[in-house]
Amino acid sequence: MKIKSRKKAIALCAAFAIAGVGFSSCQNKEEVTRDVFKQIHFDLESSCQVKLLSEICDSVSLIQLETNDKSVIGIVDKLLVDSSNIYVLSSNQLFVYDVKGHYKFVISHLGHAINEYIEINDFCISEKSIFLADSQSKKILVFSKDGVYEKTIETTMFPEHIESLNNRKIAISANGAEGKRLTLLDVEDEDSLQSYFQYERRFSSPIPQVFIRSSDNQLYYKQPFSNVYFRILENGDIEEAYLLDFGKYNFKLSDLDVMNIGGCRILYDTKGNVNILRFNESSNMYEVEIECNRISEEGQFIMLASKDSERTFMINSDSYKDDLTYADYRIVPDFSLLYNDNFWGVIYPASWRQSFAEIKDKPHSIQYENIAKIISKISDEQNPIICVYHVKPTL
Repeated sequence: MKIKSRKKAIALCAAFAIAGVGFSSCQNKEEVTRDVFKQIHFDLESSCQVKLLSEICDSVSLIQLETNDKSVIGIVDKLLVDSSNIYVLSSNQLFVYDVKGHYKFVISHLGHAINEYIEINDFCISEKSIFLADSQSKKILVFSKDGVYEKTIETTMFPEHIESLNNRKIAISANGAEGKRLTLLDVEDEDSLQSYFQYERRFSSPIPQVFIRSSDNQLYYKQPFSNVYFRILENGDIEEAYLLDFGKYNFKLSDLDVMNIGGCRILYDTKGNVNILRFNESSNMYEVEIECNRISEEGQFIMLASKDSERTFMINSDSYKDDLTYADYRIVPDFSLLYNDNFWGVIYPASWRQSFAEIKDKPHSIQYENIAKIISKISDEQNPIICVYHVKPTL
């Protein structure tokens, strides 16, 4: 697997991280393309502060997931959506619903046989298939989009995260005897083009790459303690795609230190600069979820950068209120998935009912009225509810 301009990328990343270079800060987002890099500037101090969800979203839709004897869901570990189905990974099973929340089938093949798994570490979908990664068994299980088992691909590595590149190829973030790696696997021929990415030897526990998918179906990944996202190409090459810049809050390699947790030596940022938790791209915006202990040890931050207006927005849990779903609660929205330019997340009915019970003695409050409207849309079923945040077309 080739890496385009890799020496240049490493040099730029090292210089950026070690020197802590801060780019000019302003209220508008700036993108500077150097070679294949696109620098996206997120200014934590000058971005427009989003106080209410209604400032960036027109409305919210709720999709109740059907509950029956075969479909009882606990905590949602991963959520994916396509034009036909909603896929929910929970309790080591993959539940599949149609886009209206009606139950279709569940993949639950626990065991040691060739068509079974010990644990679903991750899953992904293509136009034709569903892929399950079982790290303990060192294999990838392939199912049709109707849930019919098709084949098992046995590997020499421990797959931790997977994402489809197309109907034939999937990207695998794995650990193994030769080190942590990124592998591009041809699921038909079961051949792989692979390249290894060795982390600091101070790590004694696996730290996998993180995959993201853009609105135009491009696939990206990044490594820990890095602000650089790489694009994975269909021919197996990898090229630098995005460099996320947070100005003076960028982490520096010189600020990393080691702590011992449960016998594992873990690297951490002693200065508490920006740590990227998630990054998404739609047709009209970039979205990044971060933590930054320099600003707030418990605060949560979501930043949006509009491609049209070149403005950046920040949702800060310390000052933000959700006036569309959580009745003015200071909880950042669950933007766990970006699909069709809308954010998708999960709501647990039990928490709604508890909130409603806590304010039942204040029936004339606005908070009571807002929660009552949501409760009226929620049945007595216990399964989570999919929440679709309809983002305004222009920010």
